[in-house]
Amino acid sequence: MEKTPTPSLTLSEHRHYHITTTTTTTTTTTTTTTITQPPTP
Repeated sequence: MEKTPTPSLTLSEHRHYHITTTTTTTTTTTTTTTITQPPTP
């Protein structure tokens, strides 16, 4: 049985969404750098 999220959890989730969005941009840049570098044996 799932409980309905409390307003406090909703606020935390909203803040987490902002952090995730920023992390996604950084991850994209990191992925590009990894592809550019040759694979390590």
